[in-house]
Amino acid sequence: MTLDIPQIIPEGRCLKCDICCRFPEVDSPMRPYFTAAEIETAVARGVPAGQFPDRSGGRVSLLPHPAGDGYVCPAFDVATNRCTIYHDRPLDCRLYPFVVVRPPEGTQPLLGWDRLCPYLREESDPMLPLKTAPVIAQQLSAGEAPPLSNDPGFAGPFQESAWMLEPLPIDLVEGRPTSPPAVLPPGLPGIRLSSIGDDPDEVERVRRFLIDAVEAPLSVRHPAALLMWRPLMRLFWAELEGGTAMLACQAETWFAPAPPRPREGQSLPAVCRQLLTLLDRLNANPAASRIERIGASQHRVLGEAGLVCRPSGEEYLYDRSALARLRGDQYKSQRWSCNQAERRFRPQYAPYQSGELTACLRLYAVWRRLKERREPADDYAAALMADSFYAHWQALAHVEVWGLVARVVRIDGVIRAYTIGAPLDDRTLLILHEIADPACSGLGPWLFREVCREFTAYPDINAMDDSELSSLRETKLRYRPARTVPMYQAVLDRQ
Repeated sequence: MTLDIPQIIPEGRCLKCDICCRFPEVDSPMRPYFTAAEIETAVARGVPAGQFPDRSGGRVSLLPHPAGDGYVCPAFDVATNRCTIYHDRPLDCRLYPFVVVRPPEGTQPLLGWDRLCPYLREESDPMLPLKTAPVIAQQLSAGEAPPLSNDPGFAGPFQESAWMLEPLPIDLVEGRPTSPPAVLPPGLPGIRLSSIGDDPDEVERVRRFLIDAVEAPLSVRHPAALLMWRPLMRLFWAELEGGTAMLACQAETWFAPAPPRPREGQSLPAVCRQLLTLLDRLNANPAASRIERIGASQHRVLGEAGLVCRPSGEEYLYDRSALARLRGDQYKSQRWSCNQAERRFRPQYAPYQSGELTACLRLYAVWRRLKERREPADDYAAALMADSFYAHWQALAHVEVWGLVARVVRIDGVIRAYTIGAPLDDRTLLILHEIADPACSGLGPWLFREVCREFTAYPDINAMDDSELSSLRETKLRYRPARTVPMYQAVLDRQ
């Protein structure tokens, strides 16, 4: 079956490009993937058979660039800037600037687009990739689509330049692991590490651990605040001499995303020292070793014991009833926005359904693309937005099993906003995510108010931290937090 992939870049623009078909490294993850049938066709068209190390399917071997640094695809003619097998080029090339990749952790492939493409980055309608992606996703998800059903390797490794749009409903586990197991250093006497699974019993174990280990009302007391990042990091249990700890490994850096839980008769400072010593042995650079989400009282205890606790932000707590009413001059702006949204759009507020995951993620892509165009982000903010796709995806996909509450807002039958939260305890409702279509002015404040009106059993709302983004901090402060909850990182004193 030949897939009819929409070509969104004008041919003339492609022929002027100096990016495609050229690669800085000989083993670039962006080099084209050929299926067995595509290899046979390429060889028949004159591409040297020796450029395909695995004739059953794999990424092509590149050639040195004849006129400069780097490497080129063996099917690329540098003199004419054309592909010599263009009409028979592999699906991987026909998809571009769209890409199919594996997340750093997990087996479900993701459809994204490459932000290195000059046309999409500089010249096109900013919504063009978002409008085209659903058509491509539908074709790639069909049961007879050979690259994904028969060639799991077609989904390439994670790329920082790729902007993820949506997951494809396919599992790539058959025969090929999608991420290598963590390589643990040998010889850690008295230490047992085991991977944290995703079955309901394991989620419940994580929940009990975090309730015991983390001070209220910090957001990480709810397991979703950690588990939603699992496509980007691996989580492990560590049984220490004095207690139990949770470890995270991201980009080969190990840290503890929450304090350890001491065994009876053991002190928190002693177990934290054991944990930090373990992290030092796991990390090539011990400066990365840290224990996150230390609460205020834990900070005092650890400081008195000689451990270094440095500030790492604060979470914002609000009086839910005040945000439900929005009375007084201090909420004049939010009240006006809500009233405008209600009059203009007549929004409909309803529970989220599992079948709405893709619609919500497509809304997230619209939000991010428009935000990027209106408020160009620095590298740090751009990286945070790229990573947050995975957190939204995972939270939406696990609403029921993680004990979350999610709501959507429809305007004329179309989802234009959504929010995801969870009860932290008897007093506090946690808000994990909130997205509203930027084209619907005031819809974000309206949604936040509706959540505060619905969940009357909780006096407090925890809206998490500001991720050290000044714009996010300003937004949170405009809602007049009742108080902020400081957080700390614990590290060893290396003086």
